[in-house]
Amino acid sequence: MAVDLIAGPFVPSLIPTPFPLSSLPKRQPPALSAQVPALPTQRPSLVSAWPASSPHAVRRAPVPNPQIDGMRIPSLAATGLSLSLPRLGGHSNSDSDCGSACVTPKREDTSTIWATPHDSYSSSIGVPGCKIDTNRVAYWPQSVDCDNICVSLEYDHRRVYLLRIDQSTGAHDVSYDAWNYLYTGKSATEKPTAGGPVAMQYRNVDASRCKSLIHTKDNKLPLSAANSMNFLAGCLAQPDSWVANNYMTLNIVDSICTLGVDEQCKLHWPDANQPSCPHVLGGQVSLKGAPVYNIQYPSGKKVLASSGLPSAGGGDEDNAAGRARCPWVLLAWCIVVFLSCYAF
Repeated sequence: MAVDLIAGPFVPSLIPTPFPLSSLPKRQPPALSAQVPALPTQRPSLVSAWPASSPHAVRRAPVPNPQIDGMRIPSLAATGLSLSLPRLGGHSNSDSDCGSACVTPKREDTSTIWATPHDSYSSSIGVPGCKIDTNRVAYWPQSVDCDNICVSLEYDHRRVYLLRIDQSTGAHDVSYDAWNYLYTGKSATEKPTAGGPVAMQYRNVDASRCKSLIHTKDNKLPLSAANSMNFLAGCLAQPDSWVANNYMTLNIVDSICTLGVDEQCKLHWPDANQPSCPHVLGGQVSLKGAPVYNIQYPSGKKVLASSGLPSAGGGDEDNAAGRARCPWVLLAWCIVVFLSCYAF
């Protein structure tokens, strides 16, 4: 410690001698008192030299004692302080307190997040779930970006690519199936697992890595013609952005594809700020044949996002409802046949 370094030999003039005190040279009293205040002004600098984040920050400099400090050599004390500083090994507060959280990750920069499972599809920018793989979606706290639409998430040597098309309220949510695969190596429908936040590595990657997750012509990002214009207009203001050059508008009203018409619309930007569609834009008509499924947490059951009814092989919602009514129809038919036979 620095306190040990500043220890010095006693001043020879203070060593007792056999001669009478009256024979010694008289010392001016102010000389000693003038040195005493100078030492405390240097010694507290030892505390300020410790970074706030250092584990040594709890240490305190010893209280100056004039009877002891006056017997030390001031020049050695000053040298001892300067020599002890490199031993601390600390950094400035700006280096130690900020960390990676102060830097927005750029493309291909790896960051650690605490990923949590999410089992209900949604999209804050209006991406219809029936046109993408809803089991590979990232729900990040940051606003959806016009370029960084695709992220890579890794855990235990496993990796998935995710579409970042929704914004969470603070957590780094991930589609349950993707989270389950990263955590266990199995799909959530095969081996469902319950759990909380897991530290995973993520980075923004080129959008081409997520093309297989988009089920449209030329893998264009599908956007709701009625509800995505705020996001799309912001991206069109960045003509070189990925979204501005890789989008298509559809006359589907909601993200779980229950309303609208499954048809492509055209946007004549900037002459028009609304797409034109073959049918009424944003029409509140029931959309058939385009189901969106969720995988329930933690059961791993595949259900329709619109009703929560179990999936039975990939049919649409009407087929699922028809299968649910089938036992009752069969029972009614059996009763009619029985009564007919009994009557005759």
